[in-house]
Amino acid sequence: MARILFTSTLGSPAWAGSEVLWFKSAQELTRRGHTVAATLPEQMRTPENCSKLEASGITAQWNALDKLRYTGVRLSRRFRPKSPTAIAPIVRHATQWRADIAVLSQASCWGAYSEMLALESKGIPYIGISQLNTPFSWPRDPLFEEVGNAFTKAKAAIFVSKANLELFENQIAKELKNAQIIFNPPSFDTTVSCGPVKGDAMKLLNVARIDPSHKGQDLILDVLGLEKWRTRNVSLTIAGEGNSRWIKALIASKNLQGSVHLLGHVDELKPHWEDSAFGIFPSRYEGMPLALIEGMSLGRANVATDVAGHREWINHGECGFLSSGCTVSSLDHAMEEAWNSREIATQLGESARKRAMGLLKDDPAAKLADIIETHC
Repeated sequence: MARILFTSTLGSPAWAGSEVLWFKSAQELTRRGHTVAATLPEQMRTPENCSKLEASGITAQWNALDKLRYTGVRLSRRFRPKSPTAIAPIVRHATQWRADIAVLSQASCWGAYSEMLALESKGIPYIGISQLNTPFSWPRDPLFEEVGNAFTKAKAAIFVSKANLELFENQIAKELKNAQIIFNPPSFDTTVSCGPVKGDAMKLLNVARIDPSHKGQDLILDVLGLEKWRTRNVSLTIAGEGNSRWIKALIASKNLQGSVHLLGHVDELKPHWEDSAFGIFPSRYEGMPLALIEGMSLGRANVATDVAGHREWINHGECGFLSSGCTVSSLDHAMEEAWNSREIATQLGESARKRAMGLLKDDPAAKLADIIETHC
């Protein structure tokens, strides 16, 4: 049996969608009899998250110096961006714990390349998981070569959408022979669908952090502020925390208080999907939103911008609608198609569920566990 060490680069205490794949895989490897541990950034070491690890038989690996080490990694990457960061907690713990392999779950493609280079220099095999990529962030000369080397030397480079892999290969000017696509699994039970769409109103649900630069909630409000949408039986519910003061002010400035509802953080999402006709995801960039996957798995079609993996899940007109760009006019066009199809929203949702079940027929967490086992 192998000793497998996981880490995440998530910079917040929330157990986000990006954590579901690696954590479920870690649980699966524990069930298979491997010794599994995890070292997490300080922000993630909340009592709740620590309890998640302990309850799954995953050992927490960290010590009092890790906070300083994370700071050292950030400083090193800023002033010596091409240098391996052997001081990083994942590298020190992998060495001291004698890990057979390290698995680095990156919130973005750039989250742990220097740690990868350090692991390689010490002869410790590693696998990288990249959750997010953006066309707004490109490594300059000659950093792109070092980032490419870090990924090339990985036993496997996992991406959650083909589009993000293709973008990354352009960013490093190199084809990744070791790359594989594994979609994120739902974070809760989706075996029972939401059933038929209720009522005649077009109820839209956006499940996302309130972050317009990323999640694009301003685009939805701009569309709903158009005169034709103000006269229609349509509403928007947003489930997520973030820039709440900003979005409340924008809603008020557009006089949309009666049609836009803010839920904040929601533990149980299924009732809100049941109450909705369509999900809506106007992101400006993405990985592969877990909420969209969950909505489709529950039997709800989605309107989404054509970024990252959205096209890999949504067949336009069959199980949802794609906005060709991240603009008000293109989102308006896609929402108009949904509006004109609202009477068949249930059938579109059934198609969405069928599409999701097909894409998730092979358990993603088990697939990742298989890959990790192969390289231990």
